[in-house]
Amino acid sequence: MPQLQLGEHSNLGALSLDRQLADRARRAKTSEPVPLKTLDALNLPPAILIKIDIEGMELPALKGGRAYLERSGWPVLLLEVWGPQY
Repeated sequence: MPQLQLGEHSNLGALSLDRQLADRARRAKTSEPVPLKTLDALNLPPAILIKIDIEGMELPALKGGRAYLERSGWPVLLLEVWGPQY
C-alpha cells in the first residue's frame, strides 16, 4: 500500500492498487505491506446489498467473494467501475 503525503493537493480517493492504473501509487515515495483478505475469508453474515468502490479492483473483489455472494443469495451490487478495461 503506498504511503501518500496527505499534505499534497491531490485526489486521494482515486488511488488504485491495480498496477496498470496505479500511476499515483508508483510515484509514492514509500509503501508498506498490508494484509489482503477476500470476502469469502471474512465470515460475514449474508448481505442483501453490497457497495463496491475500489478504483479498478472490482473484478478481483468479485472473484474473491463468489462463494459469499452465492451464500447471500446473489445480493444487489452497487458498483462504481473505474478503469480503461470497462
